[in-house]
Amino acid sequence: MRRNSLVLLLLAFGTLAAIPAPVGPDGTPLTVEALRGELEDFGFELAEAYYALDAYGEEVDTEPIYEKYAYLDDPALVDWLRSLENDATDPLERRSYAYLVKNLEDNLLWFPLEELYYDYLTTEASAVIEVGGEDIPYRQMDDVIFREDDRDRRRELWTAERTFIVDEINPRLAVVVEATRRECRELGFDDFVDYYAKINERDFAKLTGDCLYILGTTRGLFEGLARERAEEVFPDLALQDVRSYDRGQLWRTDEFDKNFPAEGLIPLWLEFTAGLGIDFQSLGNILLDSEDRPEKQPRAACWPMRVPEDVRVLVKPSGGFTDYETLFHEMGHALHFAFTDPGLPYELKLLGDDAVTETYAFAFENVFENPAFLKEAVGMTDDEEIRRFRREQLFTEISGLRSYCVSFLYELTLHGVEADPLESYRALVDWAGVWTRTDEEYDTGVYYTNEDFYTTSYLNAWLLETLVRETLTDKFGDEWWRDPVAGDFLEGLWSQGYKATPGEIAAELGYAEISPVPLVERLIRQEEETRPGD
Repeated sequence: MRRNSLVLLLLAFGTLAAIPAPVGPDGTPLTVEALRGELEDFGFELAEAYYALDAYGEEVDTEPIYEKYAYLDDPALVDWLRSLENDATDPLERRSYAYLVKNLEDNLLWFPLEELYYDYLTTEASAVIEVGGEDIPYRQMDDVIFREDDRDRRRELWTAERTFIVDEINPRLAVVVEATRRECRELGFDDFVDYYAKINERDFAKLTGDCLYILGTTRGLFEGLARERAEEVFPDLALQDVRSYDRGQLWRTDEFDKNFPAEGLIPLWLEFTAGLGIDFQSLGNILLDSEDRPEKQPRAACWPMRVPEDVRVLVKPSGGFTDYETLFHEMGHALHFAFTDPGLPYELKLLGDDAVTETYAFAFENVFENPAFLKEAVGMTDDEEIRRFRREQLFTEISGLRSYCVSFLYELTLHGVEADPLESYRALVDWAGVWTRTDEEYDTGVYYTNEDFYTTSYLNAWLLETLVRETLTDKFGDEWWRDPVAGDFLEGLWSQGYKATPGEIAAELGYAEISPVPLVERLIRQEEETRPGD
């Protein structure tokens, strides 16, 4: 055990008030303010390294960073902060200590795993797969398959990608999963499920119930939309014959991409923010990198390097609506961080519940479901085209929502039950899905989970975003994005950083709880609104 038995007994009986401050790297007792600074510097240096990996595919060495901040890998720091948390009487002060504890507990867990996880990331970043005489960076494979019209070529590409995943990626991720379980037990937790739920104060029982409710109430919607979309895209294929390498075609927006030209992307974003009363170009604290580089991670990301003064957004445009949706999502993050009150302590600027920032990202991404926005801002003029576009986006949203529900339920099994991952994955996917799969189609997803339960942030954000969306519409109308007062309202929410929890934000908006019911009701309404006429 990393913690000695005396410390565990003290934790159990809650008598930690007398724990003195540990000694810092300069040989003097640490202060909370000094620890904040060290944690922020460590996070920034680590983020710089991984930003270079994602942005430029650089081989980065994080070992010197971990060596420099090795003293943060110390259970005594956690016990000291726990004692301060126990003594604190102000709720916000207690939350600050809890967030710092979470950050330090994550250090205790991930420091020993860094080398293993970095091996996986660098393998993924540097891999090039040869397919039919063409060399394709592994990180581009999914997008290449997505955009390939020829089915035989898609199958060939997918087979090559699957071979690489099974031979190179899965074994590395399997090692990470087992090492994570082992380290959690070293820290006194049952497994990673137990660790994550306790450290992040996640109610996994409630979220499990929410996911089961969503999967049950949207199954009919999803089946109908999937069948409808598959018949449009693959008129000669039965639904059960649509394979993994085909399904990406169902989410392509080629028919509508003429409305989303590359040259219109940034102007639309600037028009959107200007309508909210935000002069984006004068902010000065958001760096947007939209350059197309082969080694660049295709998955868009917002990097809050130092909040609020240094926020970076990586996007890799490939043309069409996807670029617009992605940019608006990542900019939702970026504006949240950029408008965070600089006077907040580090932990309330960056270390809280990520469902908060995902909520704001979803709110901006989903503006493309707003028919008024599509007509007035995007320039779609044909009502039938708007209806079909919104229906395709509804199919995409329900697909993604159900996928995250399944992923979360599977992660509970992967990290909490010592069973055969492949068989567990197969059983859950077959139970929840409408797609049939060949044996070869299961093992590409068995380890492609969110290794840090980030699915929980997405799922909780999906629920909260519905409430934010309703509030914006109720207060400012369907064209809320044209109202600077709505911008002021959002800036007020953003300024809180992570100070407020999702539940507190919902209460601030006037809702008694966060529930999946409003989300499902919205999806049902959108299906009715976009249903084809006779």
